[in-house]
Order: sequence, then C-alpha cells, then structure tokens
Amino acid sequence: MITKKFFIEDFPLIYYVGINQILFDYNYYLKENNLNTQRDALEFLFTLSNQISQNFEDATIQFIDDALVLNYEHIFKSVYYVQRAFFYKINISNSKAMELLLYLSTKRQIKKSIEAFGVKPSKLKQGKLTYCVISPENNLANINQEILQKLNAKEFEPTLNSASKEKIFNIKTYYDFNNDQIKSIIESYDLPDFSTDREEIESSLLALQDLLYERMALLSLEKIKTD
Repeated sequence: MITKKFFIEDFPLIYYVGINQILFDYNYYLKENNLNTQRDALEFLFTLSNQISQNFEDATIQFIDDALVLNYEHIFKSVYYVQRAFFYKINISNSKAMELLLYLSTKRQIKKSIEAFGVKPSKLKQGKLTYCVISPENNLANINQEILQKLNAKEFEPTLNSASKEKIFNIKTYYDFNNDQIKSIIESYDLPDFSTDREEIESSLLALQDLLYERMALLSLEKIKTD
C-alpha cells in the first residue's frame, strides 16, 4: 500500500491517504458470501467498504476503476479537494467517497463520475481492485489489513504510475484535452527537445497532470459560485 501523510496549513487539517491494488479470487468471493450475480457481488463490495469504514472513525474507503487514473498524484490531489470541500462545506455530494470520484473525473455529474471511475461488475469479476483510503488517523495499515482479510486478497506491485502512449491518449480523450494544450504546457517547462519516446511520454504526463489540477480547481470554484 502506498501511503502519505498530509498537513494542509490553509484549513488547518492533518489526514492520511492510502492507495492499494489487490488481487482476489472472484469465485471464492461469491461462494464465501453467498452471492449469485455480478450485481450482487458489486453491491456487497460497497456494503463491505461501508462496514469497514464504520469500524474506523471518520475513515473513507472508495474502490476505483483506475483505467483513467493518471498516477498516484491524480488521486492525492483529488483527495485534497475532497477534504477542502468538506472543510468549507462546499461539497457537491453527501459523502467523501462519492466526492472523490467527482474530483477524479473533474465533473459535477455523479452519474458520469461513476461511469468513468466507479468499479464495474465486469472489472470486479477480473479479481483485481484499486482502492483509496482517507483517514484523519494514522491507521491506514489496520484498515488495509481488514480489507485484505475480508476479501481474502493479496497486494501486488503497484501500476498506477505506469506510463504509455495509449494511457496518455485515453486520458487526453476522456478529459477532452487537445494537443495544443499539452504542447503549450510542455513548452513552458523549457525542456530540451525529446530524444526518446520515454522523455516525450513523461513530459506529456506532467502536462496532463497540470491540466487535471486546473480542472479540479475550477470544479471547486464552480461550487462556490453556485452557492
């Protein structure tokens, strides 16, 4: 599990964030919990995450479809805006778990955010999950251990920071970022010309990260204007 402690002076607020990727036996999961359909399996996962959250005061657990997650910083920054929204009471949704999906997607529409970043029954069936834990206490290890035990799961080598041209294309397409936007930001870095595909990919990822941060900030401001 990747963990990080945050101290935000503006609030002020201290919180901890954990991000993990796990593998589990889907058929065993169905049998052990007497589940019959993919929809039952997904609903039970949500129930399970809520139950575990209640065991740890003020903790939030959100399972995520990570296909459009740029990197760990994408999630960390989204969590920052979630915490900020609830601190200033400008949250869009009623739960931090849902608010996280909204900021990951940079959209105000809950349905669209779930469609893009919510776990699908088909993904659950693959036996591979990504989740984020937010807690005001340094208890991420205990929360993580309970999730692993309840799902009879095991961790695997994190892949969220992996980079490829396909990943860049998919993220750019979903957020409707154009090549001129990305090129303009890369040029502002004042970097030497690319000599390898890897350098181009890494620069593009940095540019996409900047664009995502800008969208999150705008989403937060939209809520303030609405109020």
